Amino acid sequence: MGFDVSGVNPKINTKDDEFPLLEKYNWNNFDNFQDKYKAMEENNEKDEYWEQYEAHQAANPVVYFRNNVWWWRPLWDFVCNNCQDILSKEDMENGSFNNGYEINESKSNKIAKRLYILLEDKTVDDYELAYEEFRKNKKESGDEEDSFLGNYPFCRDNIARFAKFCEESGGFIIC
Repeated sequence: MGFDVSGVNPKINTKDDEFPLLEKYNWNNFDNFQDKYKAMEENNEKDEYWEQYEAHQAANPVVYFRNNVWWWRPLWDFVCNNCQDILSKEDMENGSFNNGYEINESKSNKIAKRLYILLEDKTVDDYELAYEEFRKNKKESGDEEDSFLGNYPFCRDNIARFAKFCEESGGFIIC
């Protein structure tokens, strides 16, 4: 299970004509998914499509943010713990589920600003060190439930990517 977070009104840094196969196969519309994939293979465009997809993602990192459940939970917990004055209780609860909940642009921008401050003042670095020690202790505890909790990683780079996403996403939807 993963958390797919899409920008509501993301800042786009490229033109559509730079990625013609993305437009041709329009994966934003999953109608006829099998037919599109088959056509891609028949036209020998599958590899080029995925190259364009990767290039589009790299050029427009704020269109889509994804974490699997292992990465999302610690990230969202960190955001909630450090943005209690920005997020409502409903926001915090719904951000823990991939049910299509939306965080508006104003809150998204405020989250980004807060995360940038926490990255700059080394709060994120300190938290990462403490969190990794926590994980290590959980994994080594011998207790099955504690050991399971040790599987949820946290890192500065994930927070930095999410801050950038929040800043330029125009708000986001968690699916």
